[in-house]
Amino acid sequence: MVYEDAEKLYAEVRKDGEALLDDAFSVLFPNSIALNLSTNLKTLPLCGKVVGFNTTFFRRSDLIQVPLVGANSDLKSQVLQTSSDGKVGYAVMNTPGGGSVGTICTPATGLHAQILPVSGVSHLLRAMQVLNFNHLVFTNGSDNFVLRNSCVQLTISKGRITSLLDVKLEYVFAVHSSRSTLTFVRSRELIAKGATGGLVIFEDQPNYWDAWDVEVHHLESAKPLEFTNISVVAQGPLRGSVKAVVKYDKSTIEVTISLDAITASVKENSRSLFHFDAVVDWHQRHEFLKCKASFTSLWTIPLTHVEQLSCPWISTVIMQHTTLNLGTSNALPTRIPLGTLRSEFGYGVAILSESKYGFSCLGNMLRISLLRSATAPDAEQDQGEHKFSWAVLPHEGHFLESDVPVAAYLYNSPVRVRYVPKGGDVTMSTLDSPFTVEGARNVFLETVKRGENDDFSKESGTTTVVLRLYEAFGGHAQAMLRIGGHLAIAKAYITNLLEEDDNELNIFRADDPLGTSTLLKLDFRGFEVKTVKLVLQPAPVIVGQSA
Repeated sequence: MVYEDAEKLYAEVRKDGEALLDDAFSVLFPNSIALNLSTNLKTLPLCGKVVGFNTTFFRRSDLIQVPLVGANSDLKSQVLQTSSDGKVGYAVMNTPGGGSVGTICTPATGLHAQILPVSGVSHLLRAMQVLNFNHLVFTNGSDNFVLRNSCVQLTISKGRITSLLDVKLEYVFAVHSSRSTLTFVRSRELIAKGATGGLVIFEDQPNYWDAWDVEVHHLESAKPLEFTNISVVAQGPLRGSVKAVVKYDKSTIEVTISLDAITASVKENSRSLFHFDAVVDWHQRHEFLKCKASFTSLWTIPLTHVEQLSCPWISTVIMQHTTLNLGTSNALPTRIPLGTLRSEFGYGVAILSESKYGFSCLGNMLRISLLRSATAPDAEQDQGEHKFSWAVLPHEGHFLESDVPVAAYLYNSPVRVRYVPKGGDVTMSTLDSPFTVEGARNVFLETVKRGENDDFSKESGTTTVVLRLYEAFGGHAQAMLRIGGHLAIAKAYITNLLEEDDNELNIFRADDPLGTSTLLKLDFRGFEVKTVKLVLQPAPVIVGQSA
């Protein structure tokens, strides 16, 4: 089958890609080793430092995972939390900008000012916090689990998600009577009254094209699944996690739900992500696994606003479905989205994904498609083990005011963590970010690459660097592209996607103390993609003199 050939090709591409990345990082961080949960810790030097490289062009803060099985004391001393089984450590890593080095944040470098402490409203939560202020997970020991920081809160009760609170919007009011004064604390509840969220199974019997079509009537066969065997696997202070197991027919679904003590982005008023990491042993036939939740708001009104944003990382679909357009509820926008969002005036909720592209928005309900089980053209389609993740992000303000596109971008571009010997990050730590976009928060720098027409077989010749930028929100922008002083630019061009020169750009010198940075002025219209080609000045040739 073509799938078997494709999997072999994907494996080769992944292997080659990882090798290229490792070669690149060995230049940036000499003698460093990639640090992830599969790293052989016996290869690490006895003394070293955990650093990260930010492959995006946004300032960011991340919670990183560090393997601890067989780790030396130096590595263990750099984490601030360990998982309940002692196999994984957690630390907060800050990176000041794009293409820069991230370092672990410690109490001495302002960690306590950055993380979101636990804060309670109910008497039960308040009593729990007195016992252990650092915990992010609370439970009654059986069927009720609460993930909470001072930003958001999620409750699992009797196997379903029954509450999602925006704690940051809490307000306190008092009711006075002749005998007493009662104080009430209210938070914004996001789950619709009487509804629950979680995994759902649908029957999936297309009339034609088994692996492609999705019929409208499959939505009438929803069967909610309940989380069982829930256990706490991380209690804070940096990450709280619960692990749940769903046994359905011949399949087993394990989902780890996590809440971190940091927000999704560094934007003011950003909220924390609820992470869902799934490992599925899938053996169903003609059934469809999804995750859905209904949210409370004023969205269902006679006159509805339709908004579909075709940008690479987030798709916003706001519509009122009828029998005519209901069949399009799982359709794709013109560009594949990695998230969907429901937004009203002043507030919204987004679902982010790192691999799934089927989303639906119906009334006040959001849904993400996870797994199908068609039998044609491949009778064994999707059978076996799957690993994938998604996340839920509440946000204050309208989508255009929110950090959802940035959060989705960061969610799909994890920081690259390395273990370097002492002094191994000196070269990179002294360099500024090579490219920075200024004056337009709606313009994203997405790609940096060498020119397609460069001749790599020669040591001399023209060297070009190609940048690809796009407008992410659907509006106009006037952006300034700042290029670091360590890159000497001879010429700059706007090109088409084939990198054929179109218009030459004016090069300006930045008004900085050293006057070494270069500036390019770029004008964008809504969702426009621009390709910029930079021609580097040739390196000076040093001619040696004989003695």
